Amino acid sequence: MKVVSPNNMDPVDGMCCRQSPLRGLVGGLIVGAFLIGLVFLLWHRGLPWFVWGGCAVLAALLVPWFLADALAKFRSTNWLVRFGPDGLWINLRSYQNRRLPEAATVLHLRYKEIASARRHLETWSTPAEPNSLAGTHWKQESLELSLAAGETREIAKALAGERGRRAAIKGLHQAVTVPAAGVVRIAWRGHGNDVVPPLARVLDELNRHVKVDEPTRTDRAHWLKLSEAELDELVAQLVRSGDDLDATELLKRRRGLSATEAHKFVEEQASRI
Repeated sequence: MKVVSPNNMDPVDGMCCRQSPLRGLVGGLIVGAFLIGLVFLLWHRGLPWFVWGGCAVLAALLVPWFLADALAKFRSTNWLVRFGPDGLWINLRSYQNRRLPEAATVLHLRYKEIASARRHLETWSTPAEPNSLAGTHWKQESLELSLAAGETREIAKALAGERGRRAAIKGLHQAVTVPAAGVVRIAWRGHGNDVVPPLARVLDELNRHVKVDEPTRTDRAHWLKLSEAELDELVAQLVRSGDDLDATELLKRRRGLSATEAHKFVEEQASRI
């Protein structure tokens, strides 16, 4: 196992897994068309200027972001996993962070270092609105790799360094996480991830080199019904995946923390993970 700069990667010509460029573009265009169309609909129906004007400001802020995100998926930096002859190359840097300075953000795992691989499905919920008890429900499918040596400190250190480099950019997702010692989890579908090819095909390819275990699943209770320990686990998961906003909102709603206190807690959590 080694963590290197992208410029020090060996030549790789095997299967390449990346965030779907086509679905990203279609999704960005649909969201953009909806937001712009909503502004014109409200204006056409004669609603007060501050209603359609507020929607226009929101569209002006969000549409360029969605389109820029979609276009970023067409760049060469948009790759997550590459199959090499002797192992996997895993990109620890999100495709959204291509402008960050060069660093050791590529993990090379030899097949013999992977004890097993499996599909992991996880569900959870977060507060839907500031003054509502309703929840937004999430589902994420991931590729989970168990390492033979059980050693992931170097990977966790590289991920922590990446979080530090993007500290000024809030709310960006992180596909690769270390949820437990000896485990590398790569988000595939859901919660801001849409990786191709499908995970079933990737596991078929991995089965030629490593043991593939039966899939596992974790279903978390509604955010209001989580125990304190379960709440801590969910906050840690959200912080690892770059979702600081939902982690902060959970702490505010469940523990009554102020925005400043919740933000400080999330920052402390990020430094420990």
